[in-house]
Amino acid sequence: MIDFIVREALGPHGRAILDFWLENHLIISSIILLYGILVVSANRNLQNLAKKASELLGKDECSEKEIIDTLKSKDADFWNTLCANAQFPFISLPFSLRLYRVNQANLTRLLERFLSYKRKKK
Repeated sequence: MIDFIVREALGPHGRAILDFWLENHLIISSIILLYGILVVSANRNLQNLAKKASELLGKDECSEKEIIDTLKSKDADFWNTLCANAQFPFISLPFSLRLYRVNQANLTRLLERFLSYKRKKK
């Protein structure tokens, strides 16, 4: 009886979506789980690259603003070294579901946002 009430409340399009979900829920749930694992791994990769960048710069005790200004002025060798230290091909910001490839442009933009986020958090 509850199934009938739910199906009637959903309407014809909702019933079609519900039937599709019930037929393929294992595949859909597996895809969502794998994507979640990718996002968590990418987030950890960005955190590790931020630590590695501060180590390469030798600025562990400097402010995030100084690190960001130094990162913007670095040459291609620095970025190639940093990209080579990436343990995973993607990076992601905390609380973000979007994945980015590891390259100089994305690292510059995301490290700046990540470090400013850490500054606000403190």
